[in-house]
Amino acid sequence: MRWQRQRSLETITDPNLTGNYCPESLKKFGEIAEKCLADEGKNRPTMGEVLWHLEYVLQLHEAWKIAGVTESSISGNQAMEDLEERVQGKEQQPSNEGTSKYA
Repeated sequence: MRWQRQRSLETITDPNLTGNYCPESLKKFGEIAEKCLADEGKNRPTMGEVLWHLEYVLQLHEAWKIAGVTESSISGNQAMEDLEERVQGKEQQPSNEGTSKYA
């Protein structure tokens, strides 16, 4: 993803939030936003999928806050992987029931 390689997502994030958000949450938020911008409607996620991913990002962020992890204390990807595993243990796959893809 172009924005990830260029680290441009961090440049548009409110500077007052620096250190107050989980970097992995920001990355996943950017990924779902990028999927929503697909040129063809059939390639975009359903609203149910968007909701599921945003709830996942929120859970990941809340787990990060509870763990007291700060941006400067993360060593490598291990801390984020541990948090993701904890959050994934609580999540369920999105249901497409009652949702439809936009064309």
